[in-house]
Amino acid sequence: MFGLVKKNKDIEQLLRILEMDAANNYKDAVQEDIKRIEAEIASQESIGKLKESQKKHYEEILTGLRSQYQHFTHQDQGKIMYYVPDGRKDFQSL
Repeated sequence: MFGLVKKNKDIEQLLRILEMDAANNYKDAVQEDIKRIEAEIASQESIGKLKESQKKHYEEILTGLRSQYQHFTHQDQGKIMYYVPDGRKDFQSL
């Protein structure tokens, strides 16, 4: 089917919730949403509702979300990211 993956309704709903929470700057909710998406992928796979291509597709999305929202928490709110000369990313408290 030309590389298109059939979407899973339950996982797509959780992704929309995450998008809304991120847009509203609900940092703790976004972290919980990521955990819920991860659990839903595992649940759908265990009951056989998720094909291998779908699983791979959603795991790639989940990996991107983890990376994108890694420091999207209230604990990091008082920190800024800066670059040091050797190219590392570091955080500094305000």
